[in-house]
This record gives sequence, structure tokens and C-alpha cells, in this order.
Amino acid sequence: MDRFRKVMDIIGPTFWALAGGIVALYAFGLVMGVFSPDELLGWTIVAAVLAGLVGWHSHKVRVAIKERDPELMRTLNQAREKRGF
Repeated sequence: MDRFRKVMDIIGPTFWALAGGIVALYAFGLVMGVFSPDELLGWTIVAAVLAGLVGWHSHKVRVAIKERDPELMRTLNQAREKRGF
């Protein structure tokens, strides 16, 4: 169980960063007129689902910070210590 938790602590933030990047790239291509949503219907669905998941995750983290969840605060402090802040 402890090994699974360590792996998820590494993979989780990477997933959220990649998901946000994919949504940003899709939105950039859409705004720049590279494609229309009907041309890439599959990618439009994927981007919409990822945008929803990233929004849900962001809300969940915001609520946890507001409630001062001890586990999340410990994780955030460890991340700051790694960066030297």
C-alpha cells in the first residue's frame, strides 16, 4: 500500500500537468484557427473531458486548502521545501 501511494504521489501531478497542457494546446489551436471542433470531433471530446477533470481537480484542491487538510498541507510544504522556498 505504501509503495502504491508513493507511485501515485509521482504520477498524479504529472497526469494533471499533462492534462492541462493538452487542454491548453487544443484551445490554442482552436483560437488560432488551425482546425474547427467538427474536424477533430474525437479530440474535442477528449479535450472537453480533460477540461472537466482538471476543473474538478482544481476545485477539490482549492477546497482542501481552504479547509486546511493536514495531508495536503504536508504535501504542499514538502514540495516547497524541495524547491527551496
